[in-house]
Amino acid sequence: MSSRFLSRDRKTGAPLSALEFHERLLTSPASIQWERIAPPLFGFKDDATALRFFHRGANEWHLIWGNLTLSYDQQPLVAFASRFGRLPEQVAASSPVCSRIRVMLHDGNQVAFVRLMRLRYWLFSAAALEFVLFPGFFERVLC
Repeated sequence: MSSRFLSRDRKTGAPLSALEFHERLLTSPASIQWERIAPPLFGFKDDATALRFFHRGANEWHLIWGNLTLSYDQQPLVAFASRFGRLPEQVAASSPVCSRIRVMLHDGNQVAFVRLMRLRYWLFSAAALEFVLFPGFFERVLC
């Protein structure tokens, strides 16, 4: 969440975790209280605008597991694969070994998730095909 506000339970005033905030966006948005940490930097005209913004993207939420998970270029597998081109680098970065991003699945995003997994499949397939069709390229790079 943004560092410019905290989301709180409207009744108790208790801060909401990211998962609680997400659940309330989908089930009971009126129970969210917005606390502005830096009011001039809030970024929204009012609470209703903020709620509409976050509710509109609620089906596209993901969680990042661990620290510095998006610095893929420093992962040994990704650094090695980058020697062969952008496609192998992207495949390595999206492999289960490196990827720590987890999609929060629910009824509203099942179709989009299937499309995302299909895209991942095609990316891995294209990389395998490149390896099969151009084996000499990889031998020259490795030697």
